[in-house]
Amino acid sequence: MDLGIPTYGETLVDKEIYDRLRTEGEILEKIAPKVIKEKYIQDKEYVEARVLYDAFFRTPGEIRLVSKNVFVQGIKQGTEEKLFGYGYLEDGEVVCKYIGEEPDVNLAEGEIIINADICKKQIQKQIQREQEQKTAVFFPKEIESSINRGEQVIKDTIATSYHEQKITKIKLKLNVLVGQLSTVAGIARALTTQFDNCSIEITLTATDGKLKQSDYEDKIMEALRQAGIEIMEEEKE
Repeated sequence: MDLGIPTYGETLVDKEIYDRLRTEGEILEKIAPKVIKEKYIQDKEYVEARVLYDAFFRTPGEIRLVSKNVFVQGIKQGTEEKLFGYGYLEDGEVVCKYIGEEPDVNLAEGEIIINADICKKQIQKQIQREQEQKTAVFFPKEIESSINRGEQVIKDTIATSYHEQKITKIKLKLNVLVGQLSTVAGIARALTTQFDNCSIEITLTATDGKLKQSDYEDKIMEALRQAGIEIMEEEKE
């Protein structure tokens, strides 16, 4: 006997049984996203959506839902509220596709409800990758290679002079051309192996040219913000 919403042809007894089960909480017309989170994925990385839905009907004592749409709506609401994420398994790896927005839920094989912490970590990694791509134009691979070479030279120099007189503080004021930045960066990175505190203050000066205000904001300032570089003083004309 179907315990869903009574349709044409069902008896009054069927409707009474349905109403009683609904009143007693044995059958639900709505599932709260918080229930999905706390009962099924609180201590897990993910749970397969279809497997969980089937368990509602196959597991004794488990909750009963009026329809599949009740479960789907619960998933959508919870994903939008960032209580959990929604995505899929790809070669055994969890891929979070939705969180903070309405997901496309079909309850197909491989679709999963994901612990929100997993989604947040994946989002953070994606942001870091995007930041690296945005700042790559200011720090190409050839400069990185030059930095590594410069760093190794400084390390070798420090190693050979181990028994010499020790310096406890270094402060250098340099006039550096753009093409020489890699050398300074390599020196600074090498010094961090010998000193607990090592920082560089840079005065960037550009003259005898023109730059659009939009390019200044979208490319220069945004790149600095994305890299987390503090702007101590700003002057432009």
